[in-house]
Amino acid sequence: MSDVDPFRGVHRARRRRTVGLTLTGAVAASALAAVTWLVPAAVADQTAAAAPAVVVTAAETAVTPAAPVEPAQAAVLAAPPPETGVLAAPPSEIIAPLPDTPRELAIAIDTDGYQTELDRCLWVRMDLAGASAPIVGAHNDCGGEVVLELRVGDVVALTGTRLDGRYVVTGSRDGRPGQDAAEATAGFTASVILQTCYFDGPDVRLVALAPLV
Repeated sequence: MSDVDPFRGVHRARRRRTVGLTLTGAVAASALAAVTWLVPAAVADQTAAAAPAVVVTAAETAVTPAAPVEPAQAAVLAAPPPETGVLAAPPSEIIAPLPDTPRELAIAIDTDGYQTELDRCLWVRMDLAGASAPIVGAHNDCGGEVVLELRVGDVVALTGTRLDGRYVVTGSRDGRPGQDAAEATAGFTASVILQTCYFDGPDVRLVALAPLV
């Protein structure tokens, strides 16, 4: 457990989704393009007129083993942004699937890093000391809210930061603000872990991903 709790400000109420400052320049373009729900085959005909389909190409089907990366100095789960000065992207449009139909989500990871990069409204790969797998996170007002809706069996296509490939959701758990990454992920079998904050309550959600074979 770190002596300094980085979770200052904790979690914002859902009403803050409409309050954030407007992104400018490349940050806005990156955040808006980073998250896309792919249309399940069963509902493609119903949604084709409303929104263009996003296709995962065959080149994305191979999972590239992650290259060794030195753990970051940080050893605790990343914090929500401060109460002021937050760059917030508009929420991504989500196409609802048929009941009990697995969904497919595409996430473009912008960079390696930690709190500074998260507060720039980016998808960030975090190699936290002691964590059982790389953690990929975004603030819930910056596209990370899609992590809250993932369920076992859903497919996530990742690109960027040496994690390119298609993964399947195998489980989830909650973490506590300021929790040591080793404790938060102990026994959590995953190749990649997605993280974002809940809109209500103090916890964060962690979602385990395994390569899709």
